[in-house]
Amino acid sequence: MATEQIITRYRPAQFKEILGQEGAVRAVEQLLDGSTHNFMFSGPPGVGKTTLAKVAAGALGCTTIDEIDAVSNSGVDEMRERTRLAKYPPLEGGSRAIIVDECHGLSQKAWESLLIELENPAPFNFWFFSTTTPQKMPIAVKQRCVCITLVPVNTGVIEKVLWDIADAEKWDPLNKAVTIAAAKADGSVRQGIQNLLKIKDCNEIDEVYDMLDEQPGASQGIDLARALVKHARWPELIEIAKTLPPNTIESTRYLIVNYVAKVVVGAKGSDLENGLAILRAFSKPFASGEGLAPLLLAIAEIMDGRSK
Repeated sequence: MATEQIITRYRPAQFKEILGQEGAVRAVEQLLDGSTHNFMFSGPPGVGKTTLAKVAAGALGCTTIDEIDAVSNSGVDEMRERTRLAKYPPLEGGSRAIIVDECHGLSQKAWESLLIELENPAPFNFWFFSTTTPQKMPIAVKQRCVCITLVPVNTGVIEKVLWDIADAEKWDPLNKAVTIAAAKADGSVRQGIQNLLKIKDCNEIDEVYDMLDEQPGASQGIDLARALVKHARWPELIEIAKTLPPNTIESTRYLIVNYVAKVVVGAKGSDLENGLAILRAFSKPFASGEGLAPLLLAIAEIMDGRSK
């Protein structure tokens, strides 16, 4: 399941559900009388800036939420069009929240086109800016916003979030695996969820570390090893192989050998034969500069042995 699907499914909908940001939540709750229209949330990636903005928008009675990715909509023309449309109240009535994610990506001219709106915001508009680099923000913009800082989330809090998701999804990860996933999240709930999705099916702690390794292609390599062990057919194996980053086939071979060697120790019958066939096919180092060819030949060797 995609990370974004899980994040959306379990995104907090109320202030009390936002964990690890008690100070920021209290600050926002004190500004909900409608007199504050411009908010700026700063903090590391994945700590809940956009979530806090959406919850605050709901608490302010916003019937429309307009979310802007400033990285891909950074120019003055896009922002002028946004401010032009913002002059009109929402068709549904009520108020409008305009959430500008990664707002440090806006150009200087885009910010200049926003200043008049921020100076005198329409009574039905609430602006929320989120950034990981507040030092890049124009001073004139900061002066027109209430600036609130979000902090890295405590590892124990992230672990609780991961267990809540695992329980709700009826996953059964290793206890220590979830602890490791939380610890390697570096204070980011989003990263913690990404880690959980990688390790939820791991059976060994060494496998967990492999999956969370920063080495490119580690997760795809483990996926390929699992598929080989489960007697997957050629089409499924090739689909996984095609997702490998460039120049990672030798590290992938190493991951597969280590994974399968642990499985073989307790295997019997056809599973043992299959495991040994995988180890033979992947026993010799792959030559660099040949793309996926050595990997595909090793898989083909296994497939050929199964057909005999």
